[in-house]
Amino acid sequence: MIKVFFLNRSHTPVADESSPIATAIKQLWQTDKAINLDCTIEDADALILQENISFKDYKYIKLLKNDPVFKQYAHKIFTINYDDGATGVLKGAYVCLKRSRFDERFHASVPYLEFANNLITKQAVKTEPAFLATWRGNTKSNSVRSKIVELYANDKAFDVYTTNSWFNHSKDEKQAYVDSLLNAKFALAPAGWAPTTFRLYESMALGRCPVIIADEFVPPVGPDWNSFSISVPENKIESLKQVLQEKEPQYEQLGNRAAAVWEQYFAAPNGIKYYADQLMRLIKSSPADMSVQQEFNRWGSSKMYHSNGWTLSQRLRRKLKKLRLFSK
Repeated sequence: MIKVFFLNRSHTPVADESSPIATAIKQLWQTDKAINLDCTIEDADALILQENISFKDYKYIKLLKNDPVFKQYAHKIFTINYDDGATGVLKGAYVCLKRSRFDERFHASVPYLEFANNLITKQAVKTEPAFLATWRGNTKSNSVRSKIVELYANDKAFDVYTTNSWFNHSKDEKQAYVDSLLNAKFALAPAGWAPTTFRLYESMALGRCPVIIADEFVPPVGPDWNSFSISVPENKIESLKQVLQEKEPQYEQLGNRAAAVWEQYFAAPNGIKYYADQLMRLIKSSPADMSVQQEFNRWGSSKMYHSNGWTLSQRLRRKLKKLRLFSK
């Protein structure tokens, strides 16, 4: 029997105040006879927390090392992390961890479980698509988005629309977004601040094939992503229209398969089970003799610092770049 303890804000300020996903997983595991939740922090084989959503840089490691819980139990702590710029410092389940920071020994890729747009439902009325592909969003977060606008905004086969809104959309904007997804055969999902976007999973939920344009995206394991999505390298955007035209006869089949995968793996209540299964996989594969110091060593490794842009030389280059821009 595996002993699991759930950390909350009373144990560490690192934990999210409400921790809804962690709470749902705890409720799910209460009926699992192979898991013992009636244990102490000291006796537990694994400690789980839902991390605060925040920007984290190299100073975050110092914060963790000074936290009383992490000082003693860092080696058996597993996180649920929703950060856009996730670092991968802690072991656990991540929505937006870049491929260059991802290590399957310590990390699991998981989907967004809820959408900011509450109009994304399977009851949304389907229409015969008028466009080959659609994308609506803010271009400030990634140059690949600006490239899409440059190449396809004036192409009549594409419904491309830019906005300056950022999670403050009106009801009309939300409806227009849903309508645009349903009025196209393919939904473009380019990288933003992170390689993963809500749009990827929203299109699946609405029965549209997502077109993943994010080299750093790590697909959650389980589904056969090739059976319902299309991946286009970021440096091959010029060939995007040709790729989609070749796949156009299959758009309905791909969209239906995307919706089926969403329902099977990621939609409630299966999404919580997916998170729980991925966390338990990591817990079971974690070395039993892992020590706090070994975990600290992983946090401070050259790979961790370099992949996050935290080395001294990387930080200096960024600072010099900002100074040059400021002086212009």
